[in-house]
Amino acid sequence: MSDVILYFSKVIENPLWFRIPLGYLILGTELEKNGIDVSIIDGNLEKKAKEKITLIANKNRKFIFGISAMTGYQIEDGLRMAKFIRKNYPKALLVWGGWHSSLLPHDTLKDDLVDCIVIGPGEEILGELVNAFKNNKDFNGIAGMGYKKNNQIIINEMRGFPDFSNHSLIKWDLINLNSYLMHDIAPRTVTYVSSRGCPYRCGFCAIKTIYKRHWFPLPTARVISEFKYLKDNYGVDGVRFEDSNFFTSKKRVLELCEAMIKNNLNFKWSALGRPNELIRYNQAELNLLKKSGLIQILVGAESADQDALDLITKDIKEPILNDTIKICFKNDISMILSYMVGFPIANGKDIDLTLNRIKSLHSQFPFGEKNNEILLFYYTPYPGSDLYQLALKYGFKEPETLKTWATLTLNEFHAPWITKKQDRKIQRAMKTYRIIKFYIRGAEMLENLYQTLHTKRKKMFLRFLVYMVYKQFKYRISHKIYFFAFARYLFYTFSKVPIFKLLRDLENETETV
Repeated sequence: MSDVILYFSKVIENPLWFRIPLGYLILGTELEKNGIDVSIIDGNLEKKAKEKITLIANKNRKFIFGISAMTGYQIEDGLRMAKFIRKNYPKALLVWGGWHSSLLPHDTLKDDLVDCIVIGPGEEILGELVNAFKNNKDFNGIAGMGYKKNNQIIINEMRGFPDFSNHSLIKWDLINLNSYLMHDIAPRTVTYVSSRGCPYRCGFCAIKTIYKRHWFPLPTARVISEFKYLKDNYGVDGVRFEDSNFFTSKKRVLELCEAMIKNNLNFKWSALGRPNELIRYNQAELNLLKKSGLIQILVGAESADQDALDLITKDIKEPILNDTIKICFKNDISMILSYMVGFPIANGKDIDLTLNRIKSLHSQFPFGEKNNEILLFYYTPYPGSDLYQLALKYGFKEPETLKTWATLTLNEFHAPWITKKQDRKIQRAMKTYRIIKFYIRGAEMLENLYQTLHTKRKKMFLRFLVYMVYKQFKYRISHKIYFFAFARYLFYTFSKVPIFKLLRDLENETETV
């Protein structure tokens, strides 16, 4: 039986594809190194998570049940699972970690389904907590955590950052990694984080509250070792770097690219970067990035309104984005641009400027084809960000309970300072881009499905049907024909048919920005 069960809460109600729970893998690796038995259960992947828990938990034995949650839907799913544990395993200790509990420790501990919280990176904290719990010791000497004692909430002193580079190589066998491999930028793509933190000060983001504007990169040799292991043991050929800011150090990026080439990894890879960082690369350096496998970059453009960019302290000028786009398309690097609208700014002028800018970009550049996308979200006031207090001033009502924080999401938040007319305009734009996304992602999925069927050389009629629908999707994309989305109507009408449901959910899948 496990000493620790780590539950990775669902990011949305019906997740379509699954990000590797890297944080839990790192935690599990460090715990097992110290002789603590760990099980990881991913609510996004496991259809019968509760049944799986019953196989590894003991009602008469103490264990720690860890729940990781960002502000939003993960809280709702985490509470649902915590309620199940409390009812069926009364000796279990409910320990919450992740962004929300780190940003709002006192408020999180108010909930009856929270016994303890881990604040910030938990590799060292959780190990000490487990040992104290097993040996019936008090938690008062464990820096970086909060707990309840005699109906009082106690927050211990904070802890400094651990040396992330000294952590053991990840034990990938703690999960069934094959279940996470995606046919994405490459046939067998994984997600990976090669650095933590971010040195910038974006006002809508809470990363700097957790990491204090520090940036912690893993050594290149460490990253390459893990990539070689993933390639040799799982056939991985693509990596989506999910670093908050992969391009922070130009020297490190070039060093990593050279190492990927030298070790013949032949990976395709994508990452997130800022325009002011990407324009620093000369042509020879861009050629090196391409040779190492760079295929796509996600850029947080945020807004087309310079006043909004200044408000959120993005520290870039909007014209720089144009230069970045031109550089990427010139070098055949796909782009995903992420925009937000509805900042707490006078008259909501950022809305029209940004929506018009997106429309202009679609006409000037090949967005909507070749894996080039534009994402649109509502600005959402997250705790720990600089803009949070301004949002409160503009009329945002702070959720009063842990459960009500679950409703705060990038796709659903409707700011009180946005008028109904402005909101309808945003909704129309979002619907348009959802349709575009439906056809782009649908074409990718249909192409992969056709290749699979073709390889197996069976079901000729199904292969023909998939091919014809795929060609129709590609025609719409190449000619930018998105009105009268008849195929989309069919997919919703016959949403219970597996392939139709897959595409419907694909359209609604949440992006992490």
